[in-house]
Amino acid sequence: MEFNAKSIIISRKKIVRYENYNCIISLFDVNEPHKGAKEPFNILEYEDVQKVMIKMLNIEYLLFGSDIMIDNLKKVKIEQKGKHLIISGDGKSSKTENLPI
Repeated sequence: MEFNAKSIIISRKKIVRYENYNCIISLFDVNEPHKGAKEPFNILEYEDVQKVMIKMLNIEYLLFGSDIMIDNLKKVKIEQKGKHLIISGDGKSSKTENLPI
């Protein structure tokens, strides 16, 4: 499925079932939604997920919540293939891409 979103946050539902988890993807119409406590316009839940693959997008890992945030999107595409989620999309480069490593 394809969505128009400026950012997404990927998280794991806090229920552990052996090796697989439920993955929650929150869709936002603003960048950096965690800074302003913004509400998502849509929340998607995928059951029995073993792996999330993110293709060709700039990501940020939020240590305080162990979530993954992807900003500067125009569109995001989410596909479930068996126990894998594949996330790809179209967006601008991150404002931090030129920072020294």
